[in-house]
Amino acid sequence: MKGETKTIYTKFFTGSAGGKQRFILRTELDVWRFDLLQNGLLGIPLQGSTVIRAGQLRSFHGDPADRMIVATAIDNSATPITADEKILSWGRFHQKIGARV
Repeated sequence: MKGETKTIYTKFFTGSAGGKQRFILRTELDVWRFDLLQNGLLGIPLQGSTVIRAGQLRSFHGDPADRMIVATAIDNSATPITADEKILSWGRFHQKIGARV
């Protein structure tokens, strides 16, 4: 819909001085995902064109997963939601949401 805000929840990790820590999910993964989708999360499938865009992100660092997340957000005009500091600090996004746990 026109004017609708799209968001992508991208990672379940937080950065810390000791490295990355896993987010502990206390429910079944499919139940957790269903609940998120019921509350407005938009699941966006990865497209071949997005993979190509990810490879063309010259000004972004080399982590392939981060590149896929960023390219998906760009291709879908979506606001990324992430705890990843490299994504959050990249200057290309006008809107982004920090999701530190």
